[in-house]
Amino acid sequence: MWYTSCRMNQKLSPIQIQKQVLAPLMQKSVAILMLSSHELDTAIETELQDNPLLELDDTNRQPIPQHNKEEVTKIDFQRLSKIWEESIYTNTASDEDDEDEIRQNRFKRETTLEESLLRHLRIEFFNPFEIKVGEYIIGNLDEDGYLTVSCEEIAEKLRLEIAVVEQVLRVVQGFDPVGIASRNIQECLLIQVRHKNFKNQELLHRVILEHFADLGRKKFTEIARKLSVSEEDVREAAKQIATLEPKPARNSRPIDSTIYVKPDVTIKKDAKGFQVIVNDEWMPPLRINRYYQGLLKRPNLTSQEREFIQGKLENAVNFIRSIKQRGETMVKIVRFILEKQISFFEDCHNPLVPLTLKEVAQSVERSESTVSRAIRNKFLDTPHGVYPLKFFFASALEATSQASGDISSRSIKEDLKELIEQENKTSPLSDQKIVAHFAQKGVKLARRTVAKYRLELEIPSSHLRKE
Repeated sequence: MWYTSCRMNQKLSPIQIQKQVLAPLMQKSVAILMLSSHELDTAIETELQDNPLLELDDTNRQPIPQHNKEEVTKIDFQRLSKIWEESIYTNTASDEDDEDEIRQNRFKRETTLEESLLRHLRIEFFNPFEIKVGEYIIGNLDEDGYLTVSCEEIAEKLRLEIAVVEQVLRVVQGFDPVGIASRNIQECLLIQVRHKNFKNQELLHRVILEHFADLGRKKFTEIARKLSVSEEDVREAAKQIATLEPKPARNSRPIDSTIYVKPDVTIKKDAKGFQVIVNDEWMPPLRINRYYQGLLKRPNLTSQEREFIQGKLENAVNFIRSIKQRGETMVKIVRFILEKQISFFEDCHNPLVPLTLKEVAQSVERSESTVSRAIRNKFLDTPHGVYPLKFFFASALEATSQASGDISSRSIKEDLKELIEQENKTSPLSDQKIVAHFAQKGVKLARRTVAKYRLELEIPSSHLRKE
């Protein structure tokens, strides 16, 4: 028998590789590009405070008195030397970030009350019949959190024993916010009283159950006489009841308040067509401070002082240049969006065409991750209103016929929402039926894609939409 002996020899050998590393100037440029209008405003204020070589270009600015120049210089050196190693731009993210990671940092949609309750429901119950009852209860809450149907109606609708419905309801009413799914305000307050463990619970129960109308009229003397207690006790009970929440869903609704934003770019239409304009009216004009710049010409400066001023000068120049590059990049991106989505800008009722980060990145000669950062938290003012820049990006969905062409996911969502709004509420469309509907229109969709779009549109499943 023959044996072959193998030996592995390890050795170190130098090799040359190419690796893209962002230069400090490019890192500053990318950092500025990522900032929203509000963040850039704050960054400019901070840079003005930290860098004596940077100042507002104000023609009415009073010059520093001649006799104080030396003193001011010394004070500034002492103060600014402490921040020599500091920088407000620590976020120098690499262009190697993929799109999935960037998507995770987008505005997060706030969890709705319904989603929170349904999640809690599935933790508390395992029986499918009880879960079904709980889903029906949660699906029939009004905007204040009150149950709009009776237990008898639920039992009849689901063909279950009323005792099962009442048991599930009691558990749901203990979910956060406490008192949710109550059938009236008195039941809502009583549930909260039990959970708060007030010492005078018995008195509170009687006041709410037997004298609620008198309590609203502040007839404390009459309530005290009927309950054979002191008026002081009744007044104390009234104060405790006033701390309860009569509308349990009030503080749990998703926040949908109006957000005031500064559009970064504007698209206007005139006789020449569409024009792309950077909104920089709010941005203060910046320039290099001539006095501090002139200090570099002094022969009596120490090497440390010269290095300090030179470093601050470079930072100021790079900061001004990065702001300019930010505007130029934003214009390039918006011009490409305008070119691709021209039908939408002509008429906002026209659907958006598929548009990806890769297409824009190739057009503006930047990486996809840089474009993602550039459009994040940025807004575009159009003749049809103000939109976030990410609104105009939509992936393409495959069409089953070549004539149909690619269709944007946003158009599919709009069609899906319209389809469900027009469905028969007594027999709502299942996800599978929706898939079949789009297949007839030449659009290929998976059932899980329909479910994903429903969740993004905050549309419940078919059994929760059934009336």
